[in-house]
Amino acid sequence: MKTNKKKMIKKVFALLMSLCCMLSLVACGKKDENSYVNDAKGGVVVVAECFTGQVRYIGIDPNTNDYIALTDIMNWDGEVFATGSGFFVGKDKENPQYLLTNYHVCASYIENGRGTDSEIELFSGYTGDGIPYIAYGIGKVSLRVYYDEDDYEEAFVVDSRDDDHEDLCLLKINKPTDKRHALKLESVDSSDVGKTVFAIGYPGISENSMTSGSKWSMDDVTITRGTISSIRTQEATGVKRIQNDAYINHGNSGGPLVTDKGNVIGLNTNSQRTSTASEGQVYYAIHIDQAIDLLKNNNVPYTMGSASGSKIGLIIGIIVAVAVIIIAVICILISKKKQSAGSGNVASTKVNKSNKNANADNSHARGPIARSLASQHNGLKVSVGTDPIIIGRDPSVCAIIYKEGTVGVSGKHCSLRFDLQNQSFVVTDLGSSYGTFLLNGTKLQPNVPCNLKVGDSFYVGDRTNIIQVELG
Repeated sequence: MKTNKKKMIKKVFALLMSLCCMLSLVACGKKDENSYVNDAKGGVVVVAECFTGQVRYIGIDPNTNDYIALTDIMNWDGEVFATGSGFFVGKDKENPQYLLTNYHVCASYIENGRGTDSEIELFSGYTGDGIPYIAYGIGKVSLRVYYDEDDYEEAFVVDSRDDDHEDLCLLKINKPTDKRHALKLESVDSSDVGKTVFAIGYPGISENSMTSGSKWSMDDVTITRGTISSIRTQEATGVKRIQNDAYINHGNSGGPLVTDKGNVIGLNTNSQRTSTASEGQVYYAIHIDQAIDLLKNNNVPYTMGSASGSKIGLIIGIIVAVAVIIIAVICILISKKKQSAGSGNVASTKVNKSNKNANADNSHARGPIARSLASQHNGLKVSVGTDPIIIGRDPSVCAIIYKEGTVGVSGKHCSLRFDLQNQSFVVTDLGSSYGTFLLNGTKLQPNVPCNLKVGDSFYVGDRTNIIQVELG
């Protein structure tokens, strides 16, 4: 009789243990890091500025400084000329209608009539002959939200704060959409320094213009991992920014910086070269507190997320744990054996071993780098990925930045990326004034990619501006 009773108690104990585990998972909403971050991709879109009207490329004659027409007048009908990223906000589980991005992503639209006829400088660059030009248009600028390459709708500015201050823009589409979901927000402070973050968005190319290879679906969103370095308050303006090392490119502007729970803590905004060469490039996001203030001022709903799960889940988890302990004690007292305790020790050992292995995954291998040999950079090394980095004098987009007045270097001189398939580097001159050269003196054709082997070097404009490509 006693034996049957013991067997019955053990069966009940096993059943309750299984039930408790299931309740714990449901109550705490347990998901791994990748699931949360991948879910956040479902709230991100491309925000594009488009132009309808007449466009002509105007150049400056290098001999007379007179304006010259480089092309005939072209008629554009909703052509995309600049892109960034954005993300939806709203009530949890409801189709969203509002989204956030950076002011500078929508600046041409805001500053040129908001959809009314105006004269506008669309973009600028250099021809293959080294002539600086401006794409000049007369017509209307519009905003679009792209869900995919051929799936978009018009967006409108609700409120904005210019890029000299908070660099924020609140947009609205005509009606709520079921093609994306609202992301949850989370405020962070100095106690969160050192925590892992992820920059999400659609990186652009050097001129931030659409190419025939662009795909803007949810599957094309990129995610880069980093760590919070500090939370800073900008002097004079009081704007809070999050400094981190999650790599972003030009088209990431306005996209979300999220935690390992998928909660948005900031808007990816810009990068800056540090004064110390060993520190390299740092990246900044506008603190989500600034955006929350903008949402409140416009009565736009939003949902706050939790870093550690809901309080209800925590309470249920504690109750479950206490119940398991009580049942275990009863079983031990009735059986008068130490098997349950031994089993508990084995389970504990397995959990500890699992945690140890998980921590071992925190290391990151060093990869492709570009090393500047110019004296002004003091041996600066910059990571090179599959997305191009820009080299030149423009600090707003360049990863390797040359000082103003550096001989032969243009604002956006050339791009450099790493080809994983061929294990080689690819350098492309971006129509620079003085050219990009291989070390043997061969000048690269503008906008024609050139492959480099590991260990090769090239220079921009002048031989004093040599860059060597390596595997770190």
